[in-house]
Amino acid sequence: MSNRKNYVGLDVDLAQGDGITPIAKVVLDAQLFGLIADNETCKGWPGGNIQELYDKVAKAWEPYGNLPSQLPCDLREKHTRLYGEAIISAKENGWDPDQDLENDR
Repeated sequence: MSNRKNYVGLDVDLAQGDGITPIAKVVLDAQLFGLIADNETCKGWPGGNIQELYDKVAKAWEPYGNLPSQLPCDLREKHTRLYGEAIISAKENGWDPDQDLENDR
């Protein structure tokens, strides 16, 4: 199996300067809900495993309407920490969220 079909890992994904990609969000949310360990980056995972994780994450979000504001306090705090760290990492690696907004216009 070619590595090009496997996920690069959360740390590499955030280091590529593209911000928090959809797959990175799945990994972060899986960490949030305890579906994977907090230090699991999913490096080398094939697409099918990422899809299975996505499905589990979607189910975990259902009671909260996909809204961080609806999470219980402990999960809301963990969400803030996980995403805060990811945003810092992405910015340190060249992501410019303002540029993304410009590209959307």
